[in-house]
Amino acid sequence: MAASLQESYAKSMTCHGYGYGFYEPESTKDVRPGLCGYIDDSGRWQTIVDLAHPAAISQKGYSAFSYNDKMQTTRRRWGPKTSSSVIQKETRIDASVSGASASVPVNASILWTYSHSSNFGAILLCPEDITNEGYRQKSPFRSWATSNAKSLFKNCPDVKEHGFFIITSTWHTTEAFTTAWSNPTNQVQIGVKVGAACVGEAGQSFEYYRADAAGSWIEADVKGGRKNVVFFGGLYFKYRPLYLKPKEIAQKYWESRAADSAQKTIFSDPEDEKAVYMVETSEVGDLDVEEGEDNED
Repeated sequence: MAASLQESYAKSMTCHGYGYGFYEPESTKDVRPGLCGYIDDSGRWQTIVDLAHPAAISQKGYSAFSYNDKMQTTRRRWGPKTSSSVIQKETRIDASVSGASASVPVNASILWTYSHSSNFGAILLCPEDITNEGYRQKSPFRSWATSNAKSLFKNCPDVKEHGFFIITSTWHTTEAFTTAWSNPTNQVQIGVKVGAACVGEAGQSFEYYRADAAGSWIEADVKGGRKNVVFFGGLYFKYRPLYLKPKEIAQKYWESRAADSAQKTIFSDPEDEKAVYMVETSEVGDLDVEEGEDNED
């Protein structure tokens, strides 16, 4: 089955280490640290339970959870983020230089042209500050998830196919633009106007002008002061079916073996005891990213 555009985008942007990237950014009201949920077939986030609200956890029949050690919120400015296959070419321009799209104004001083030689390329453009917030540790969330994996499987059948995430960090902003394209003969252009920074800030300021893109630009909704999540980090849990011979391992031993592993849990399907699943855990984002990447401007 061919990957969807959202899946291809998310996979291609993992190179930055921030986690799962939304091709169509989600609101901070719907995607925030502490949520347990999954990505549906359309690429949208679906919440199962909010681990920051004990009453909601109890109401849905899951074991209690308590952890509130949050890291300090930080803000930074990003230049365009691209998938690893995308190549950037910079051209200094003026009114007499040709080659820039008609949608790039004449007061732009730099033209960035993006291309790729693979089967997929993507760009994320955030003109304003990026805010990073979340929890300091993942282990409390991992422990809760492994203890409740069977209940989640029973209460939310969609996770059998999609697996589920626990969000421990988010990267969000106001304006956000994304584009993606597959044809390697196409290009994307961004015009840049370089100016002086605001009073009290070091360096230079930048204004971006999006030219007509090969795959068109997705513009995040900003109505009502909405903040948009472009990446989230955390933990991903996948249910992998095990094909065991009859009487191969008694169920009491599955659970004891699972207890010896911090990464895997094994249980039988509540609807079919002959069906056995292993829960595999992987980390999503929150990797160490070199400081220079956040100052690409």
